[in-house]
Amino acid sequence: MAVTDSGFYGSEVKFVVEITSPGFDMVRDDFQIEVKRGSTSRVFSKSDLVVETTTETINNAVVEKTNYYLCFDTHEFGKGLLTAIITAHVPDMDFPDGIRDEVDKFDFFNVKW
Repeated sequence: MAVTDSGFYGSEVKFVVEITSPGFDMVRDDFQIEVKRGSTSRVFSKSDLVVETTTETINNAVVEKTNYYLCFDTHEFGKGLLTAIITAHVPDMDFPDGIRDEVDKFDFFNVKW
């Protein structure tokens, strides 16, 4: 995945988080996001994210959608390319603890001076 945006040092940023994996449900299942730049990192748990639930009517059916937003101040990381490491804890009875960890890593934001 390519860098999706850039901004200036000290900016407060907000990103929508979407995880799609067979058997994974963002509302039901747990996940975490580690944001890194160089030796600086911070782990955001699911409970650290901003949650927004909306409803809309599609073909006479009410559909509920839940969005998760990662919000932080770029002061925490300094100037440079930020990397996200997302770990989704997917229910899977083929594993001894019933959970399969799926990890994805990508650069997503460039902090400039």
